[in-house]
Amino acid sequence: KFHRWLKIYERGVGLFMCPSQYMKRQLIRGGFPQEKIRVNPFGIDVHQFTVRDSHDGYFFYAGRLSEEKGVETIIRAAKIIGDVKVKIAGRGPMMDRLHHLAHDVPNIEFLGFRSREEVMELYRGAIAVLLPSRVHENFPLMVLEALASGKPVIASDVGGVPEMIDDRVNGFLLAPTDLMGWVEAMMRLAIDDRLQQTMSRAARTTAEQRFRLEDHYQRLMGMYQEVQ
Repeated sequence: KFHRWLKIYERGVGLFMCPSQYMKRQLIRGGFPQEKIRVNPFGIDVHQFTVRDSHDGYFFYAGRLSEEKGVETIIRAAKIIGDVKVKIAGRGPMMDRLHHLAHDVPNIEFLGFRSREEVMELYRGAIAVLLPSRVHENFPLMVLEALASGKPVIASDVGGVPEMIDDRVNGFLLAPTDLMGWVEAMMRLAIDDRLQQTMSRAARTTAEQRFRLEDHYQRLMGMYQEVQ
């Protein structure tokens, strides 16, 4: 309100750039001038990501182990599925609680902190990447990296995520707390090799065609020119 009262946004800033339509809507609701907002989705260099035609039979989550990330949903789903491994990389304030919740779930493997190179390799070996967030993610880079690795993403239908994932094309979009929906999506990809391969190809195509780094750069240069 203070910034709006002083009209700082109108006077001192040429354009505001955000990576998703979701964030644009949030900025407008917050009082930012709509005519100054431009959406420029992040891009990714797909040449840095190699794609495998097969997988090593596990689902993968990488990120902070905190309540808003919804990792508890993954553990409960893994307990129901039973015989498909789920690997979880990361640290955070819920680590002890999640370990306790998974004490009788033998197909859960906590990996702790992993380097970027290790995470990239874990992407390549996964059936799919999981994003069970309970909050409105803006434009998670984890999704971009998974797509570039040729992996479907099972994700919460929140924030800007639906702008990256096409439901039942390159992944699944689900309510964060729809446990049986998560179980069904994971089981479908685990047992249906053809579906997993089709979605994997669609994931890589999404990264190559919709989120090219060159396109992001060109849009950015256009914005710089616009405010000169």
